[in-house]
Amino acid sequence: MDRNQTKRTTSIIAAPDETFKTATTSGLWINDGHVYAPKRDGNALHPFLTGKAYFADLIEKMENASGEICIAGWQINWDALLAPGKRLYDVLLHAARKKGMKIYVMPWDDTRPVRTYEAQTIRILKSINREPDVAPGTVAAIASPSFNLSNKAYFSHHQKTIIIDRRYAYVGGIDLAYGRYDDERFTLKCDEDGREVMNRYNPCIPALLEVPEPTTIDPNKTAQIHRTLSVPTAKSDPQWNETLDKLDGGRQLFPHEDLKKLKGSKWQVPYDDPGTVDVATNGRSIDTPSRLTLDPARQARMPWQDMHARMEGPSVADILRNFMDRWHVSGGVRLPPALPMQQFAAAGSTMVQVLRSAPAGQRKMESRQLNKTDRHPCEDHIKQAMCNLIGKADHFIYIENQFFVGKLGKPVHDEKPAQGEASSQALSPAAKFINAQKHGLGKVSSWTLRQNDANRSSTLYEPPTNPICEALIERITRAILNAEPQPFHVYITLPVHPEGDFFTTASVAVQIYWTMQTLSFGTNSLLNGIRRALRARQLRDKGDKNYERLLTNTTQDMSKELEHIPVEACFEYVTLLNLRNWAKLGERYVTEQVYVHTKLMIVDDRYALFGSANINDRSLNGEGDSEIALLVTDQDDSKDDLCGDGVKRPVRNFARKLRMDIWRKLFGIGLKPSAVGGVKPADHLLSAIEKPAAPASWRAIQKQAEENAAAYEAVFDYIPRSWRYTAAGQKKASSIIPNWDPQKKPPIKVTKNMGKIGYPGSSLPHETSFWTTARHNSDPTRSPRTSVIWS
Repeated sequence: MDRNQTKRTTSIIAAPDETFKTATTSGLWINDGHVYAPKRDGNALHPFLTGKAYFADLIEKMENASGEICIAGWQINWDALLAPGKRLYDVLLHAARKKGMKIYVMPWDDTRPVRTYEAQTIRILKSINREPDVAPGTVAAIASPSFNLSNKAYFSHHQKTIIIDRRYAYVGGIDLAYGRYDDERFTLKCDEDGREVMNRYNPCIPALLEVPEPTTIDPNKTAQIHRTLSVPTAKSDPQWNETLDKLDGGRQLFPHEDLKKLKGSKWQVPYDDPGTVDVATNGRSIDTPSRLTLDPARQARMPWQDMHARMEGPSVADILRNFMDRWHVSGGVRLPPALPMQQFAAAGSTMVQVLRSAPAGQRKMESRQLNKTDRHPCEDHIKQAMCNLIGKADHFIYIENQFFVGKLGKPVHDEKPAQGEASSQALSPAAKFINAQKHGLGKVSSWTLRQNDANRSSTLYEPPTNPICEALIERITRAILNAEPQPFHVYITLPVHPEGDFFTTASVAVQIYWTMQTLSFGTNSLLNGIRRALRARQLRDKGDKNYERLLTNTTQDMSKELEHIPVEACFEYVTLLNLRNWAKLGERYVTEQVYVHTKLMIVDDRYALFGSANINDRSLNGEGDSEIALLVTDQDDSKDDLCGDGVKRPVRNFARKLRMDIWRKLFGIGLKPSAVGGVKPADHLLSAIEKPAAPASWRAIQKQAEENAAAYEAVFDYIPRSWRYTAAGQKKASSIIPNWDPQKKPPIKVTKNMGKIGYPGSSLPHETSFWTTARHNSDPTRSPRTSVIWS
């Protein structure tokens, strides 16, 4: 048997009292004809569970680099905080002073309304070449355009990779960008560790503190050359890069006062709200700098949950090749040839396969650069690997991801459409309130509803199609219907909501809509899929030979049939979690979600898959964003009691240690109470960390999550929640706006764009008045025991 195959025993379901067993071999690795790289043995991986730990290691490796640094990212900011007092610019300037050093930087060429400040980063990092102790041409930087042939305006390069001296490769979910510097404390203090301006990151609330002009850098001045071109996409043209290289020799486009600020460790200010933008044409509006940042006396930053890893060994060659392929098709200077594989010596015992999502247009351009002939199918191997892992799972799955949007059957709408309105367009009063705000869905912006989940403009209004939710339902259904049931559980950790102000930004609210349809409301959502399986088992056990109808008609609304299965019954098989922290700023108590940005799946503490890919169509279906991920297992194995039944089952050390370390971090275990604002670590969950598939473990975690959620909801009336209670004490599903008062009359000025009745009961965090009026000035009496919330 191939050592890379796993033998397993599968039960075939027949009658309730009959089970036939057959031995099957299930492959872990992707082996189709156009996978980007094969499985390679002999790698060593070191994971980093905080931006602080990752950046500390990265700084050390960059400052000791001897020849080459290659950086690719969705967002790369020259003044991203990598350590107290250290910006990315400072680290690269130190490296550039070494003789023979070459630095290549490739951010995505963003398209509006997304703004990543890549123009400023390119301009400032290339200015390093003008330093007297830096050789000309040491730093090369280009913006990498979308290669999607069907919809360039919507899709991005989402990979986050760094290769140093062709020896170390960093892969994961953390960009060298604002807000990523964080540690296991998840502090809400926005100025801690020397955070300034955009590094005080929280896109969910308005910035209120004015920053003095002399201490900051104007983004327009650092990217003046970009404003001289009339075609927005000119940055991606080779002629553009050649022109910029020539102009880098002159100082007239980079004012002396800003050079002085740059060397004086100053920070860039953001642009103000640009207003309406035509996304279809990437149209530009006038950009005005804003000199506002978060006020540390009253406003919280948004903490960041993520992971990255450093790799050594043969698979570094595949990460390097991916960078070189993209660099060359983006018009960059030719890089030195790739090293032969034999020069990438074994460094450890970990098996790794580098997988990508890549549109056919990108593959076509890469092949042309290499003078190859290829049919150029898109790559969707990260999706394939996720489905394989879910199918292989025996006992539990842990998913931590920024998104969870997938095939859901059909969307289910509770709202009744108005006369002449399609049912799919019906909005609740709270949704109409959101749509009436400054970032509501107008004629142009309504076309962007699915920009986070769709591939082609023709499918923008159709439900998502990636099969991840469906695969989870199928695996849980096996556990439910199996005649010899074993403990099986899925844990999913997600953000409370996508980053941004969902109270006034309809595109964020729409992302919440598709997430909730996938998790809960769709005819074959995750929860409804589990309820279908539980109801099918009920019917089967009663002798109903037609029980499988519950499992096959997934687009049919079976809400009446599913009334026999309460939603709470699903939680034997799935735990849905999110993270939150609180703090006292001065005399004010504040809370903010811990933003889950990780892209991770761990199965049975044996296999891990992580990288840049979200669980949505644009990351997984191939004809969307470019993504990269590592499929990992190692040869260091042992046995542990995963299920709490005393039976030792095989685990692999990398996956097990990674999951256990993440859970320790999220439960606050190992931290002193003073490090997390006095909140007690959840030490009682240590057994759950050891035995993730044991029923006692998921019950303990769910109990703590429910207690935490209740504590936060009792104190902060504006945070999202699952349920609300009427004046009569009835339990109802909560509005998307948690403090929505269906009886409150809105101000006359807004009734034109929304209903005549119904309005938030009090001010919300997106409003300036929320921060200028005293709120929550008494100690939360039911503060949670853990440093974060799982609910």
